[in-house]
Amino acid sequence: MWRASLNNSVKQLRFVLKQGPEHSGVWSFVKAEMPTLRMLNQNTFFSVTELNDSFETPSACHIIYGDKGLNTEEINTAGLSSKEFEELLKSKVEYGLTLERGEIKNNADRSLPTPIVEAGKYVKHLDDAF
Repeated sequence: MWRASLNNSVKQLRFVLKQGPEHSGVWSFVKAEMPTLRMLNQNTFFSVTELNDSFETPSACHIIYGDKGLNTEEINTAGLSSKEFEELLKSKVEYGLTLERGEIKNNADRSLPTPIVEAGKYVKHLDDAF
């Protein structure tokens, strides 16, 4: 259930991962679960970046909530198994659902894509004149 509600609590989910063996649990989560998460949460931005092990940047998952204050969190992924990471992410999604949302005054404030059916009203293509 939490997978489908990710869209309502998290605006961006960014993975910055190294290839070392201590990060294999999170990599297996990304490879197994990312297609499902992307399919269920099409308005959430997902990013997976691979780092060289020699970089000083820690391997982590960065979460940007879609709340009024755009709160962020970071999960250190070193040494986590796939199940442990999934439980952590689940708790972060549940926390994100409790945050106060900003007031939406017009459609420009929404982070939703224009529906494909409505796209013809807003986008003029060069080949529409035939």
